[in-house]
Amino acid sequence: MFSVNYWDTHPDLGEDTHCTGEDFPTLEEARAAFDNPNWKHGHYVELTGEGIYEVKMRPGHDPKRAAREAAAEDLVWRREMAMEAGMTFGVEAYNEYMGWD
Repeated sequence: MFSVNYWDTHPDLGEDTHCTGEDFPTLEEARAAFDNPNWKHGHYVELTGEGIYEVKMRPGHDPKRAAREAAAEDLVWRREMAMEAGMTFGVEAYNEYMGWD
């Protein structure tokens, strides 16, 4: 049995970013899915099975740009949550949530 799995981050990082996957009875079928450049999930594809482990990155994926975009999204979310804390508990709560004690 061989598996092709799709990840948002490199599977060796140990992060819980597994998107989806599929099992195949033969290496040939798994290799065809692994080599398909048009996968729809994740930024990394992993091929595993008896005696085989391969990982490759989606063509055109820039991990540094993806990290910057994730950090910017996190900041927007943090500001939104800080605003809610501030509206509920005052400016001290806003500053505390933003880490500005």
